[in-house]
Amino acid sequence: MRGGGPRLPKHRLQKLGLVRLPRALHGFLPQPPPVWRRLQRLAEFQDGEHSRPRLVIQGEELRWRDPGPQAAEILVPGAGHWTKRWPAEHWITFLKALLEASPRPVEILGGPQEGDLAEELRRAAPDRVRTLCGELSLEESARRLVAGRRLLVGDTGLLHMADAAGVPGIALFGSTTRELGFFPAGPSLRVLERPEACRPCSHIGRDNCPEGHFRCMRDLSPQDVLAAYLDC
Repeated sequence: MRGGGPRLPKHRLQKLGLVRLPRALHGFLPQPPPVWRRLQRLAEFQDGEHSRPRLVIQGEELRWRDPGPQAAEILVPGAGHWTKRWPAEHWITFLKALLEASPRPVEILGGPQEGDLAEELRRAAPDRVRTLCGELSLEESARRLVAGRRLLVGDTGLLHMADAAGVPGIALFGSTTRELGFFPAGPSLRVLERPEACRPCSHIGRDNCPEGHFRCMRDLSPQDVLAAYLDC
């Protein structure tokens, strides 16, 4: 928040230790609270230390409920940093296979920076795929998430909104790990990740893979992701 108001604690030193020191030592290091817990404290929610995250908009709590056979499959292909993004070619392969496996429409959510990829995905089946990237407010995006059947998302803000609302789906994690506090808190989103020894390579994400191979994301195959997704 700006203007001298309360700020979300970053816990940079704790995160730096988790990035720089070997994974074998992570269990002995102080770990930052999860993002949702820090947001809860910032908002001064008095729900207790064992409460779950909640998605509250203008006093209304949004919770996912089975929306029926016409609800859309929701895809969120973007993230703030390159190493948090599943490769574009994997998204394209996944979408084509999803269109064969599911009769539902597909909606793509995100910011204007995802517009080119979203448009490429839309062209795979213009009659079934709708892109809303850059067109919705955060509140409107939250309501689209809750109205969807399930979700495929990376480590980005909409993940935490979906987690708080109990939206079922798959979360893809690359350069960041659970210890950094970014994983979903609830049971509705299943995390897919690779056990690469070089993870985490950053506490927030990077513009490139420092090892050059980007296996943490490239080795999450579209076929494996689709199988897990359809099981949600």
